[in-house]
Amino acid sequence: MKLRKVICVGLPKTGTSSLQSALKILGYKRLAGFDMADCMKYLRGDLEPLVEKIGAHDGAQDWPWPLLYQPLYRAYPDALFVLTVRKSEDVWLDSMQKHAELKRKLVRPPGMRQHIYGYENPADNPQHHIDHYRTHNARVRDYFSDKGELIEACWENGDGWDLLCGALKMRAPAEAFPHANKRKD
Repeated sequence: MKLRKVICVGLPKTGTSSLQSALKILGYKRLAGFDMADCMKYLRGDLEPLVEKIGAHDGAQDWPWPLLYQPLYRAYPDALFVLTVRKSEDVWLDSMQKHAELKRKLVRPPGMRQHIYGYENPADNPQHHIDHYRTHNARVRDYFSDKGELIEACWENGDGWDLLCGALKMRAPAEAFPHANKRKD
């Protein structure tokens, strides 16, 4: 059975790892997680190999894929695009700040965060970060308003198998929807 391609266009820390886990349960061959080589191609504007790379996979999430929703839609108009969001902008920002603090020693492509957000650390300008989140989500919604299929998912608010499998026209698994990287408060 050929699986319908699923491309996550939500920003990091919006439940993208949960989507990745769900796709794995559904048998998807996914491009998962941050890939430095792919991000470097994105930063150089070398988009064609990135768009082609998706062709060999059933799904993709995390950097740089959310930034490529327009060329990915043109190449794969039958794909399901998933905009993952958090229950509030403040929850997302808090998660981003904690993630940046934990990963600050991680070697990132020079200027990756600078290029995407306008600065390296989300704590340096929280309002700008929230504005970026709003703008990205609004642009995605606007772009897909008259084309393709876009679903918006907030796993924290109860979205899960019904939403995802309903859009994919698949039977939902019996197991609970996965919530990866769930922080214990």
